[in-house]
Amino acid sequence: IDIEEHILAFFNKTNTLDDLQALNDSVVLCQIMNWSKHNDKLLSTLCQKYLNREKINAVNLEHTTLKLKDYKEKFNSSLKKPYQYHISNQKIKIIQTPIYVEMGDKIVPIEKVSKIIQFYNKIDFDVKFLFYL
Repeated sequence: IDIEEHILAFFNKTNTLDDLQALNDSVVLCQIMNWSKHNDKLLSTLCQKYLNREKINAVNLEHTTLKLKDYKEKFNSSLKKPYQYHISNQKIKIIQTPIYVEMGDKIVPIEKVSKIIQFYNKIDFDVKFLFYL
């Protein structure tokens, strides 16, 4: 797959300040436009959807009565072709950004004083999503 050298540096985790300064919206958009014509069908479809502002479908598998097997059958029967999908486990945190409260003469994170936040912070929330085109 052809990829612009400064974008490649980010994928390879070898990027430098020069790579960062060489990137701008136009460089990234041009790369996406090139990939939208690529012979890799999944890559080109994702890029075309991005360029055309089309959604990528997602289903929270934790909150549905259908199982993954049912979705696969539904995709393949309705489209008469193999369907592209990806399953992703996402860790969910109760507090996404720090929240601080005043306690006497100190400012402390809310999880230090809130019993309910302390309780929910002990629980690992893994949400399984199915993304499909």
